[in-house]
Amino acid sequence: MTRRAALPGNDASAMDGHPGIHRSLDYIFRYFRDPITPSDLARLCGMSRRGFYMAFQKKVGASPGAILRGCRIEYAKQLLIEDDLLLTQIAGQCGFRSVNSFCVAFQRAVKMSPKRYQRRCWLAVCRELKKDPGHASQSASAITFPASLGGKSFPVIPSLSPRSNRRKQKDVIARQPR
Repeated sequence: MTRRAALPGNDASAMDGHPGIHRSLDYIFRYFRDPITPSDLARLCGMSRRGFYMAFQKKVGASPGAILRGCRIEYAKQLLIEDDLLLTQIAGQCGFRSVNSFCVAFQRAVKMSPKRYQRRCWLAVCRELKKDPGHASQSASAITFPASLGGKSFPVIPSLSPRSNRRKQKDVIARQPR
């Protein structure tokens, strides 16, 4: 995820200008996995909490919390697609305090649960592999997800345990509506 992509409307001007806001954005993008409070960001900028919040809102167009949540959700999407982790592990790695707060934030941002998002992404991969079975054997090939799932492209990487992947693919293909 690029820093500018996380800003509302991909507004690059928020990264320029106000040095305190730039420092706080940089801090959010670097340490979004750690607990970050508005007081931490205000102290980093040398401003009062209220002054920081108002300047941030004016310059960026969103609250510091919204930008922080956006970074965490984008990272969660990446983990859901690339790794087979439990939701508790993903929530912890993304900086959420609990699985519940992670699931609620994800549902609000993406309009579907994390597991449903993961199933849809894997279903898209399985459909792509079903269309072109030789596609998976090419080490440099990539799968591109539909625009409704972010339109991201991920390389197809051979798994270390093909048996478990085959089982997953069969489960996902068996659940497909006919």
